Amino acid sequence: MLILGIILVQHPKLIRVLGIDIALFKTLNKTLISMTNIVNNLSIPGYQIVEQLYTGPRTVVYRAIRNSDFLEVVIKILSAEYPTFSELLQFRNQYTIAKNLNIPNIVCPLGLETYRNGYMLVMEDFGGISLREYIKSLQTGYVVSLEECLIIALQLAETLQVLYSKQYLLHTYLVISQ
Repeated sequence: MLILGIILVQHPKLIRVLGIDIALFKTLNKTLISMTNIVNNLSIPGYQIVEQLYTGPRTVVYRAIRNSDFLEVVIKILSAEYPTFSELLQFRNQYTIAKNLNIPNIVCPLGLETYRNGYMLVMEDFGGISLREYIKSLQTGYVVSLEECLIIALQLAETLQVLYSKQYLLHTYLVISQ
């Protein structure tokens, strides 16, 4: 039962598909959430952390499940325990700009919530992975084909072109890492 519960927590769409009683699952879920959050050593009220996706100099990004409706989300949190006014303003502006974008390949924010002494940005989770993780997941010895590189480059160029043509602000921290 515990293993089934963990699978359902990580894949909440199965609850609906399998026709499991939501009230019963919510009771089980509360126990699993407390166990998982203890293991992850992080507690975000209303969410269950599934995994950490990214840690950077200013932010940490987690994949999570919203407890109220079992929606899979991505949460971006400021790293600093006491963020500066400038960091808070920049984070809030990022949300304000992104929520009004209706552009393919741009993640849509669901909300900006207070967390500790700052904010957390809650975004839809479409199950994507970083390009770095994609390349790591390829079989040893596999070389990314020219066609795959061009498809990725074209998608990036099209998205940047739409942002530029509509005169939206671009992310100032675009980093190409190895």
